[in-house]
Amino acid sequence: MKKLLIGIAAIVVLLISAAIIIPFVIPVETIKAELITQAKQATGRDVRIDGDFKLAVFPNAEFIAGKVLLGNAKGSKVKTMVSLDRLTVRVGLIPLLSGNVQVDAFILEKPQINLEIDKNGKLNWAFSSSSTGASPAPKAAAPSPASKSSSGGAMPLISGIKLGDVRLVNGTVTYADARTSVSHRLDAINWKVALPSLSSPVTVNGDFVWNKEKIEIALKLATPDTLLKAKKTSIETTIGAAPIKLTFNGSAINAKSLNAGGQVSLDVPSIRKLAAWVGSPLNAPGSGYGPLKIGGTVDVNGDRYAFKKATLAVDKISGSGDFSFDGRGRVSPIKTRNNCDAKDAEKDNDNLNPPPSLRCCAGFLI
Repeated sequence: MKKLLIGIAAIVVLLISAAIIIPFVIPVETIKAELITQAKQATGRDVRIDGDFKLAVFPNAEFIAGKVLLGNAKGSKVKTMVSLDRLTVRVGLIPLLSGNVQVDAFILEKPQINLEIDKNGKLNWAFSSSSTGASPAPKAAAPSPASKSSSGGAMPLISGIKLGDVRLVNGTVTYADARTSVSHRLDAINWKVALPSLSSPVTVNGDFVWNKEKIEIALKLATPDTLLKAKKTSIETTIGAAPIKLTFNGSAINAKSLNAGGQVSLDVPSIRKLAAWVGSPLNAPGSGYGPLKIGGTVDVNGDRYAFKKATLAVDKISGSGDFSFDGRGRVSPIKTRNNCDAKDAEKDNDNLNPPPSLRCCAGFLI
């Protein structure tokens, strides 16, 4: 035991010494040049760091780069695929020795990401290495008995993860498909992730602007470690904008197939305004297609889906019932049990003018 402790202490001393000495032995500009070279070879694209460049490895491993640019694929409309004003990465060095990843900072400032698909269907985010004549990667060696845990599974390399200041600040993403002439743009993208530990709640909060409307997203995962261990984990999520709000409060299991369930609600103040926002305006006469509300309990288990205690209301039409779908067979059965109340809708039918596709049938609009 004494020799083991001495050996571990020697390794720690060597690592700390290397962390202190390396920056003085190898110039930072040399490290920068090598990093750019490796990035070019890995992506087959032009890579530049035109701003400041800082590298430190003790007491924390820290990397800072300003004005980072990644070139675009040949034939693309814009010159760069990715650009950002500043990238900051800071990881605790000492925790790594015990298998813990402690990310004190991971900050992307003003990233601009341009995604394109050309007329031939080629994706500009599909990278190809610039190196030639590379030999195929060798087959992975079989794990040794020492790498197995007592339960027979693979021994995890990471025992814990902690995320501190993880942010994306004022980003922009564009998307253009030359085959269909479809294009989208997300502006003012801001995201923040907090994860004190794998056994603590992880929260993700963000917002962005699309089609002149601000969309806010919030996600809370109760205990990430239980999800990684294929156990049930509570999930809360909200997606909201002026034309629409969607909430889910339930749980999920990270199994071989999707397994999730909980309360879901959808609130649309105006179907007409929502349709116009997404680019498909409704030209139907009358003043119908106003508020839409859907609520109930969702249950997903592999190819089986259920929507129980469901309630639906469109304008003055309301309905309730259950819906289930089993997709395991060649012919998938669909079962419904519904109730409908459309008396008010009949009185105001001239005002609503619903087409056959939006008439109340057994409690649901079909």
